[in-house]
Order: sequence, then structure tokens, then C-alpha cells
Amino acid sequence: MELNVKEQTEKLQGELAQATRQLQQVDNQMAQLQQAKNNQVAVILKKQGALELLQSLSAEKPEKK
Repeated sequence: MELNVKEQTEKLQGELAQATRQLQQVDNQMAQLQQAKNNQVAVILKKQGALELLQSLSAEKPEKK
């Protein structure tokens, strides 16, 4: 038995709503991954800055005689 136009429309609207929700979930996951990546980059830059600071302090240290 074929669905009438109203039933087909309702079915398609339901499928579209579900696809929209799934797309929003993927979008949210992408945003979370980007934030995690940004956090990792920030940690790396902080560690790199600390290392550079230690190296510069070591270079400035007068040598013991």
C-alpha cells in the first residue's frame, strides 16, 4: 500500500529532523575536537616557553671557576 502525499511528507520531515539532529551532534563533536586540539597546542606552547626560559637562564648563568 502506497503512502499518500501527507504521509510521505510527514515521513520525510521526520527523516529530515533526524538527519538535522545527527548533523548537529557531529558539529558539536567537531567543536569539541577542535577545542581539545587548541588545548593541546596551548600546553605544548607553555612547555616550549618554559623550556626556552630554562635554556635562557642556563645561558645567562656565569660559569663556575
